[in-house]
Amino acid sequence: VNCCITQDSWLSSDYGKKVQNYISQNTNIKAIVDSDFKYFEGANINTVITIFQGKTKGDSVDYIRSHVSLENKSLYKMKKNPDDEKCDLRHFQIEDKLLSDFKWGLLFFTEKQFMDLLLKASKKGSPLNQQSGFSIGQGVNTTKNNIVEKSDSNNIPIFVAEDGAPLVWTSPTAYVKKSVISKDRKIPVLMMPRGVGSRYYCAFNCIDGYSASYVDIYTTGKRDSDDVFRVWLFCNSSFACLLRESSGRTNLGGGMLKAEATDMKVFPLLYKFSNMKEIKEIYEHAKSYEVPGNIENSVTDEIHKKIDAIVYKYLDFSTDEQKYIENQLVEAVKRRTEKSKTSGKC
Repeated sequence: VNCCITQDSWLSSDYGKKVQNYISQNTNIKAIVDSDFKYFEGANINTVITIFQGKTKGDSVDYIRSHVSLENKSLYKMKKNPDDEKCDLRHFQIEDKLLSDFKWGLLFFTEKQFMDLLLKASKKGSPLNQQSGFSIGQGVNTTKNNIVEKSDSNNIPIFVAEDGAPLVWTSPTAYVKKSVISKDRKIPVLMMPRGVGSRYYCAFNCIDGYSASYVDIYTTGKRDSDDVFRVWLFCNSSFACLLRESSGRTNLGGGMLKAEATDMKVFPLLYKFSNMKEIKEIYEHAKSYEVPGNIENSVTDEIHKKIDAIVYKYLDFSTDEQKYIENQLVEAVKRRTEKSKTSGKC
């Protein structure tokens, strides 16, 4: 029997996903135990206890989160009577597709109602990596020396933080030297921030530029195809923002969320919305729009509400479910940004 006390980052990271897949198939996971308490003074990390036994695959995984100190706690009692022991218990079968499709941090750290909505939405949409012609990646990683402010024949537009938070990118503030762009580098059709403060957005790339280390979405089809508009619309919805908020990690400091391209690959992003005329009208209005700096203003803004209305109707989310999504998003962002002394600049 092995008992490990480690950082909880392996539950939500890319390298951790490989560990999750391995141990679920090669040992019997007795429990993963979390706690609301921090037990190591001076260490600014979150820890979990993982207990597993033998070399034979088990039937299930139990995630337990204790709301009181683990001192003198019995694993048996926490599994048997979680309410009496003041803890939450989540039980997953090893063969459950959720365990293989999603990082465990998402399954463990989010509420059941959120997961129910994700499963509901998954039945009507599909991840981009299952679609021919679409892919997700990361923008250009380069030094500031290769970024210039003036345009000439040797430079290409690049989307940077100074461009703000547009839904449609129509004019660049910076350029990157052509010499640092590899020949096989694709031009993204859509771009989203990897470091998220209080503003979520998915920018439509109108000017054939690159992004500076953003989350990029590429297509081998037409830039103005209906499916690109559909993905753009969904990625700007409150539900998509909540997906990113729930799967990201608050390890950038200053209350910022690290939301990677790999996190987006497992989520359904393409939905066959039929009202393309309305979607393109929203797009036209969005050309002169920038996402507000306050998350509460963002979710109640006219353009955002029109986007949400299309997504909610298609996914058949009830009024209560819609309120839940928006409240969860606002509260999660507020919790992060309140810790940040520079939240106004995010």
